[in-house]
Amino acid sequence: MRFNPFPLLALTYLVSQVSPVQAQDEIELTREQEKSAFQSADKALNAAYQKAKKTLTEWDFKALQEDQREWLQFRDAASMSSAVYDDGPEFEEREEASTAYWRTMKFVTQTRTRMVEGWTNESDRELKWEGEWTDGYGGWLRIAKEADAGSFRFDIEVVRGPTYHLGMIDGEARVNDSMAFFSDAGSDEKADGDPETWLIYEKNYSASQLQLTGVNTQYYHGMRAYFTGTYTRVGDLDASARKEVLTGGRLESE
Repeated sequence: MRFNPFPLLALTYLVSQVSPVQAQDEIELTREQEKSAFQSADKALNAAYQKAKKTLTEWDFKALQEDQREWLQFRDAASMSSAVYDDGPEFEEREEASTAYWRTMKFVTQTRTRMVEGWTNESDRELKWEGEWTDGYGGWLRIAKEADAGSFRFDIEVVRGPTYHLGMIDGEARVNDSMAFFSDAGSDEKADGDPETWLIYEKNYSASQLQLTGVNTQYYHGMRAYFTGTYTRVGDLDASARKEVLTGGRLESE
């Protein structure tokens, strides 16, 4: 599906879909409640991190530490930007007084906890294609694969940055051992002469992750959005989500 701009209601819906705790979005919390919720999320992340330290090999935990340092910079920058963008310029240089600051701190920390748990849970078993994956920076990937099939169905939705640059794409990727490849060649979504869009998937068994590389993907996302990244498997698909991916149900409905 080719990317099209969304009205505000669709944007709100998409943000709620990629948030790790959708139910809490339905109730508007105060700044103190959001701050308290972040503190609880931070404790859960620390517990997951300590479990990872005991479970992962020294090499894998070192990789997690490096990734964690990068993520902390992202968390702080995203939260400070959200304070000004969502709550107003009066919160510049006093971001912690903003409700949006703590809301974003909470959301990105909850997502990070799922990622750390994914590193731990997938480290001692074969990394399978099917499941829900995230890059932790607003990118969510779902894969559904029939047993013995030489391909899988997928959908990707991204929300990048405090200004919510959006993107979405779905399709079928051909599997070749630890790699998979998608091309939109022959798609009627594009004009004659437009280059093919490619998505290249490669499993990273040592870190229980998936490297996704996009080529000519600009037809499916906004100016500053992107699909490329390192995705961690964070869970299985339930029956409803699996059906959506196999039929293209979610993106067709949007």
